[in-house]
Amino acid sequence: MEVLFTSAGVYGCTVVTAYGLRAYLPGTGDGIFAAAAIPVCERNVSLFSVGPFRTP
Repeated sequence: MEVLFTSAGVYGCTVVTAYGLRAYLPGTGDGIFAAAAIPVCERNVSLFSVGPFRTP
């Protein structure tokens, strides 16, 4: 899976810390969680783009 994100600081928003990302597999209720401290905007600014899951 490819995850791209933009720095929250470039939007002039209040920056807070997210403590991970969760992605859900199509057709299931199961998600995968990746723990990470990520600076994000406190309110409704889209910073992330997620690509398709790929098998190794």
